[in-house]
Amino acid sequence: MAKSKKAKARRRRLVWVMACSVALVLLGLAGMAYYYLLLGNIRDNGKTRSLYVWPGSSLEQVIDSLKVNGLENERTFRATAALLNYGDHIKPGHYQLKPGMGNRRLVNMLKSGTQTPVRLTFPSLRTRQDFARVAARQLMCTEEELLAALDNANLLTELGVSRHTLMALFLPDSYELYWTLTPEELLRRMKQEHDKWWTADRKAKARELGLTPVQVSIVASIVQAETNQNSEKPDVAGVYLNRLRKGMRLEADPTIKFALQDFAIKRILNRHLEAAENSPWSTYAHAGLPPGPINCPDKSSLDAVLNARKHDYLFFCASAEKPGFHTFSRTLAEHNRAAKAYHEWLNRQRIYE
Repeated sequence: MAKSKKAKARRRRLVWVMACSVALVLLGLAGMAYYYLLLGNIRDNGKTRSLYVWPGSSLEQVIDSLKVNGLENERTFRATAALLNYGDHIKPGHYQLKPGMGNRRLVNMLKSGTQTPVRLTFPSLRTRQDFARVAARQLMCTEEELLAALDNANLLTELGVSRHTLMALFLPDSYELYWTLTPEELLRRMKQEHDKWWTADRKAKARELGLTPVQVSIVASIVQAETNQNSEKPDVAGVYLNRLRKGMRLEADPTIKFALQDFAIKRILNRHLEAAENSPWSTYAHAGLPPGPINCPDKSSLDAVLNARKHDYLFFCASAEKPGFHTFSRTLAEHNRAAKAYHEWLNRQRIYE
């Protein structure tokens, strides 16, 4: 009987020892899993970093980029990447590295391609080349790829624009989109934003003016090139709309600069008008609107045309008394006096070209 009790006691001790051993092993495995998978491995300095993974990147290149952006323990990241088979599933994209992010969360984000959108911001731009250059600086696609898309006749037809009217599609602003967007996807997104801005109310205002949205954009591009002052844009728009109604040539100096592709000209001279005479963009040589916008006008310029001030001005020129603003005139005689004063001011400033 005593021997039986001792045997039972030994078995209980053995079970207890084995249970403790298993618990220690499990605890060790849990600790190891926490260390490798969950413990923060992105430097926690309160700063979120951006990681850009380019197409065709190797695991080594991704790790090099991660180290630059705060990866603290390369060994544990490599082990987690191997465990989750990340090396065979590298996806390009823009990823946000949160302070204290652990390996499992990090690898799962990269492996699934769970990107964080970037903001594409562009101001009013004059040419398609300008747009391609600015967008390429902020997105994965290259300037050459963007220009190819901007020249794609089938894509332009799909978007409802031509090479001449393309700039009407772009509304200067900031847009949240994915860094990996293709040029074609980018242009379709710009079309969506364009169509969203052109509400039924704005289209109705354009019809009241006898203009299409593209024609509004053309007038707005000239208005924008004439003045930076939002307060007088409706007045400038009113002048051009008055001239259109009367069948007068617009005679807008910015269209000459665009025709010559020389935006450094400060003073339009007869030789500039002669050089641009055969260009369809010259509103001195040709009546009506030019073939397309001379820049991508911003929303304030578009709204200035849609809400143009009603007046009987037919002329305006830069003000000699108030730089940055304009003097508006009803008659050619009034305009000539204002223009003479401004030209004299230019001469005093030694601005001859």
